[in-house]
Amino acid sequence: MTARPLDAPDARGARAQRLATLPAETMAMTTRDGVRLDADIYRPAGDGPFPVLLMRQAYGRRIACTLCYAHPRWYASHGYIVVVQDIRGRGTSEGVFTLGRDDAEDGAQSIAWAAALPGSNGRVGMYGFSYQGYNQFMAASLAGPALRALAPAMAPWDPREGWSHSQGAFRLQSSLGWALQLAAETARHDGDAEAYTEIARAAKALPLNEQRPAHPGVMDRYPEHSHYATWRDTPRDHTYWQDISPAARVAAMAERRVPTLLVAGWYDSFLEGSLASWHALQATRAAPVHLVVGPWGHFPWVRRQGALDFGPDADGGMDALHVRWFDRWLKDEDNGVDHEAPLRLFDLGRKAWQDFATWPHRTQSLYLSGTGLASLDTADGNLRDHPDDAPGVDAVVTDPWRPAPSVGGAFGSPAGRRGPRGHGRSRRRPHLHHAPVRRAARVGRRRHRRTPRGRRPAELRHRLHPLARTARRQGDSPGRRLSPPACERGTGIARRARHGSPGRHLRHTGTGGSLAPVDRGRRLPGLRAQPRHR
Repeated sequence: MTARPLDAPDARGARAQRLATLPAETMAMTTRDGVRLDADIYRPAGDGPFPVLLMRQAYGRRIACTLCYAHPRWYASHGYIVVVQDIRGRGTSEGVFTLGRDDAEDGAQSIAWAAALPGSNGRVGMYGFSYQGYNQFMAASLAGPALRALAPAMAPWDPREGWSHSQGAFRLQSSLGWALQLAAETARHDGDAEAYTEIARAAKALPLNEQRPAHPGVMDRYPEHSHYATWRDTPRDHTYWQDISPAARVAAMAERRVPTLLVAGWYDSFLEGSLASWHALQATRAAPVHLVVGPWGHFPWVRRQGALDFGPDADGGMDALHVRWFDRWLKDEDNGVDHEAPLRLFDLGRKAWQDFATWPHRTQSLYLSGTGLASLDTADGNLRDHPDDAPGVDAVVTDPWRPAPSVGGAFGSPAGRRGPRGHGRSRRRPHLHHAPVRRAARVGRRRHRRTPRGRRPAELRHRLHPLARTARRQGDSPGRRLSPPACERGTGIARRARHGSPGRHLRHTGTGGSLAPVDRGRRLPGLRAQPRHR
């Protein structure tokens, strides 16, 4: 294991020898079934030939993921033809957008088209985050030999577990919010002004307070514009999920032996999918697979997340890293990127990068402790490294009229790390405490599930963020309070309330109304730096 800033001098070498760029031009290709797909082309000034970077956009090609990446002209100035394409049924491209259905076939055809553009050297790399990372995986499963490198960032891996659902529970807020965004654009693309107006209005204020929150009227009125009902209602074992899943295409991707750079964030909602994709692709040993995990939410990838500044090493450097990755595989430059450690993790406590040859494994057991007053007294309720002499019980009752706000983590508003002062009303909610951990722990995410007396299962969820350090390193006093879900170990209480029906929607910290007795002295098993494969 070594420590090295992401912005080391070799990474910053991407600044050298920038080229002038030509004005962008718009071109189109036609798929085998006759659908026109539009793209903006950014070229460097020069004789070439140049390799091609392809991004397939679901949100409009002019956006080009500039929330996180440099503008395509910047990449063009480093000697690349950059193609940003509207996928089928989005932007100005023709066709009907159906989530996941056409991304593999259209992507493979787009790669072949891009490789044959005038001035191309016939080599194509793909980049982009979120859906633009997801469709890289899909395209790679059918791509021809022109595809030489991938760089999916913060991308879904298993659409059922980790995208639409989490541990079997429907991700209501995130699934609905994203579905409304896509549906509004679909209505606009189809010229349905009435639907666009209503759906766009709902997207800005989620209709979660209707009689059936998971069945908002706006989605029932315009089902033709959205995948939402399909995601909500399709059973886990239906072939639909496999058909749109990158995880189900690992063997096909391995056959193509494409070097892959993965980017993830400790506070990103797709973190577990990013980790799972790295483990799955690494296991094939088909091609180099590198993973970088920074202290970031979904976007932007900057040093400050929530209440904490992670320092200059956390800010920037990703565009330079992408250029080095593509220079190696698309230009055959011997820049050493393929000899670097395949795993780069940002240590949240040290505020520094750590390199690893393999995923770090270490187990630490923690135990619930207290006197039974944790729901009322912020000085009660502890996590200890040894069990109490006598077991006990704490009762935690959540009141739907006085919910604890969801703050921090991947889904909070705002997201990122939030200290106790950032939780406002939640400061009076039950919290766990911990004494300073004397030895730095690098831990993954695990949960301890306890079914209380009665008919309602409850879940104690502790989000133990990887590479978290001790509270004392942050200058906090012993017994520091952990407010869910965003302290360094993000410990919090959540529930899965089934109320007599399976698959009830997941509600975050303190938003329901069930009694959740929690056994003290219970060991929290399996706290190891290894992701759960969902």
